[in-house]
Amino acid sequence: MTKPTSTSNDGVLHLATARTWRGGEQQLVYLVRGLHALGIRQHVLCREGSELAQRLVHESCTVAYTSRRFTLAAALAREVEREKIAIVHTHDSHAHSAAVVAATMFGMKAPIVVSRRVDFPVSRSVTSRWKYRHASIKAYICVSAAVKAILAPSVQPDILYVVHDGVEPWSGDPAARAALRAELGLPNDALLVGNVSALADHKDHPTFLRTAMRVLQGRADVTFVLAGSGPEEVHIRALIDELGISRSVFLLGFRSYPRGIIAALDVFLMTSKTEGLGSVVLDAQMCGIPVVATKAGGIPEIVDDGRTGLLADIGDAETLARLVGQILGNAEERRALAAAGLARATYWDYHRMSGETAAVYSSVLNNG
Repeated sequence: MTKPTSTSNDGVLHLATARTWRGGEQQLVYLVRGLHALGIRQHVLCREGSELAQRLVHESCTVAYTSRRFTLAAALAREVEREKIAIVHTHDSHAHSAAVVAATMFGMKAPIVVSRRVDFPVSRSVTSRWKYRHASIKAYICVSAAVKAILAPSVQPDILYVVHDGVEPWSGDPAARAALRAELGLPNDALLVGNVSALADHKDHPTFLRTAMRVLQGRADVTFVLAGSGPEEVHIRALIDELGISRSVFLLGFRSYPRGIIAALDVFLMTSKTEGLGSVVLDAQMCGIPVVATKAGGIPEIVDDGRTGLLADIGDAETLARLVGQILGNAEERRALAAAGLARATYWDYHRMSGETAAVYSSVLNNG
């Protein structure tokens, strides 16, 4: 793709407010990297001390920080003027709010592009209608067609675009399997099923645990792992004890290198009840790990059921357990699903995502 000349001359400002590190923050790092390869000048305004801020130090962009939410809109307007920004791209709900306030109260003139990653409807409140239909917003980048369909009734449909997440190519980590098993005190041939995600309600870890319980009722040679941290941890621990599976389920906590966990698995199990896309599934595919997941949100857009993974209805622990058992009991099917997922994962390279995003920027500037 040819680089969008006006954008590369004037620059893009990315606004992200999260302190935590989740899939959206990883996608922003990929986007910064991919847009840099296209010759686009970038500036990032993010939370001081956040994990994102620390990781951006190693990327080709300039970074400014803000530590207080109520001053964010004013800080954004100042950065846009100082850096001669052509487009403001917001990457979360608080960033979206700050951008429209900056346009309304502080005279920010740059058009706004909003990334939408969640698959739940917009509130019908007056404030939400104002926020989502603000005249300064010239494009919504939806992480999946499912998100676009949910957002469509709340905004002007002609400014909706779908850009699926990207994934970084991977050359493998031959030590990953042995390293995780050694950490858990397991033999090298132990079967591992796991997930890497925030311990949040929408990830539906209770269904993960009920799936684990059903699998373990049929075979005792499987261990389940959950990597991540979040507000549901206490409830998850309590449910593990209640289900009587504490000897076979490990909570690993937050891991800064999730692929080190994913690559050690025999099956990646994702049981979300809502999911904009589920970009960690792309990581599992890139690592050559077969996927069993629910049909939440945009997941069916990246998992071809029966070919690059296996899907079940949301909350259906019985079917999920059957599918996990099916894969664990059939090495040939496990290899076939893994190979097909890996082959498909090359399409999801983050350079594709960056190029499609740059095309949205060009459309906004050319139609301004």
